[in-house]
Amino acid sequence: MTTRTLLALTCACLSGFPIDGSDASASERPNFVFILVDDLGYADLGCYGSSFYDTPHLDAFASMVHAMDENVGRLLAKLDELDLSKNTVVMFTSDNGGLTTKPGKNTPTSVRPLRAGKGWCYEGGIRVPWIIRAPGVTKPGAKCETPIYSADAYPTILELAGLDARPNQHQDGRSLAGLLKGETSPERDFIVWHYPHYHGSNWRPGSAIRAGKWKLVEHYDYGKVELFNLEEDLGEQTDLSEKLPEKAKELRRKMHDYLKSVNAKLPEPNPAFDKSGGDAGKPARKKKRKKKA
Repeated sequence: MTTRTLLALTCACLSGFPIDGSDASASERPNFVFILVDDLGYADLGCYGSSFYDTPHLDAFASMVHAMDENVGRLLAKLDELDLSKNTVVMFTSDNGGLTTKPGKNTPTSVRPLRAGKGWCYEGGIRVPWIIRAPGVTKPGAKCETPIYSADAYPTILELAGLDARPNQHQDGRSLAGLLKGETSPERDFIVWHYPHYHGSNWRPGSAIRAGKWKLVEHYDYGKVELFNLEEDLGEQTDLSEKLPEKAKELRRKMHDYLKSVNAKLPEPNPAFDKSGGDAGKPARKKKRKKKA
């Protein structure tokens, strides 16, 4: 079997990454390289940016994106130099949307017209670019509108590398090989996102389901659901749950049937929670010991 290398770049900043190619063809087995750098270091960003979008750190964020772009280019150029490009699948994506709702004045970016951002189940938090270059499979410049998500990477990599599927290890993921060839889409009726936690972006526990053009977001804290038609309302500004209650019920039932089938955890009320804003239910703080001179 011909060696095929699969390279996954997840919002990767590659500065200083050694690219010497010394072991590029050392193995006859498929190789997999995963390169990841978290957050692009937003906390260390600069002081200018855009006042219109309230992103005062956009200048340094842009410089970091530039550095990422430059170094991904270095890596792809090295593949060309080593004559490996024709036998290497490259995937470039992100694990979440840009951080746009962090409290305070240090939001580093904007994802408009999408709603919210990192940590949220609105489109701003989950709709991200995904570029796949698979020589002999994909066509340059091709564009696909079929919803996919990160769990699809594993079965896709296995199939493109000529390896057997491992269904027990990728129960939610579907191979995108047929989609990349312009043939068939993954067989599934919906995609579910489940984030039943509080997040520093101001997100509160909730889940979402996407089925075709319809998307439902449920907020567990508020006992509320929202229904959107993404074909007409990509920014999720018009809640249709009251206008189309049966569609909302249908999607909510599908989502909770799925969550139950995978034994997903749901938030439970804290009996010690003090709604008045007191300290009931909060862990006691340890008193700091005074240091002796």
